[in-house]
Amino acid sequence: MDLKPCDAWAEKLAAGHNATLSNRELAELKTHVASCEACAAAQARYAIEAHQAPDVAVNGALPAPAAPGPPRVDRGQLLSQKAMWARRKARRVHRILEVVACIGVFGCVLLVALALLFPSASSPVTHPGAQPTRIPGVPGAIPADGFTVVGDPTISAQQINAILAYYHSPAAGKGQVIYDLGVRYHIDPVVALAFFHHESSFGRAGEASHTHSPGNLRCIPDHPCVDKQRGGYAQFASWEDGFDAWYKLIHDLYVGQWKLTTVNQIISRYAPVKNPRDAAHRNYVTFINRDIALWRSGKIAL
Repeated sequence: MDLKPCDAWAEKLAAGHNATLSNRELAELKTHVASCEACAAAQARYAIEAHQAPDVAVNGALPAPAAPGPPRVDRGQLLSQKAMWARRKARRVHRILEVVACIGVFGCVLLVALALLFPSASSPVTHPGAQPTRIPGVPGAIPADGFTVVGDPTISAQQINAILAYYHSPAAGKGQVIYDLGVRYHIDPVVALAFFHHESSFGRAGEASHTHSPGNLRCIPDHPCVDKQRGGYAQFASWEDGFDAWYKLIHDLYVGQWKLTTVNQIISRYAPVKNPRDAAHRNYVTFINRDIALWRSGKIAL
């Protein structure tokens, strides 16, 4: 139900709405409206009828300002900024790709250089077109890449003992041990005997005379390291221990890991040289292959 404004203020309410009152009268009207519910309602009706907010709200409170709308966005400017960001990102990606490409090229060049300077163990030195060779006094021919080291024994324990005794080796009588270790590691014992001959004259000279190392092995884990002033050598408790370490080295590392299975391939890493045509290297290869061929033929010495 609509409330009727006070008779004393009805005329001033209409006049105040039409902005015909003085400032003093407007102030008095405002004070009255703040305390008179009927007059406040009448003033609100006048405002609604004129489609505008009243100058003075109910109970004298000013109306809340309208919330600001979202800022206007320049679509053309936004698209221009996106294009600029895309170009910047493309330039960054391009620079990154250039750096990666340079690193890749440098890496390839480095790998090629290293491969030339340090031939891989898995790619031993070979001599394409090389023919089997013959050594005077040695039956049969020696394969171009040397004899294979892998396989069953090609000499007996008795032959090994005979060879060790002939050369007065301190390991004389160990033929059966050397033979059995060859069977265990599937490395022909004639190869171990040939290395023993070349490295230390069957244990009679050099480091092996006191290290019990048939192959003059350098220092290895689980064994004492002696004569470090000369590069260090592995010390073994007995000839049996020394032969076991040699067989294990050839079987696990040279054959198993590096896939080197012939005398020439193994010597290229066992006693590496910069030039495979080096005289010492060729003599080493010839010496080992000669002993193998000689002993397999049943002979002990030339």
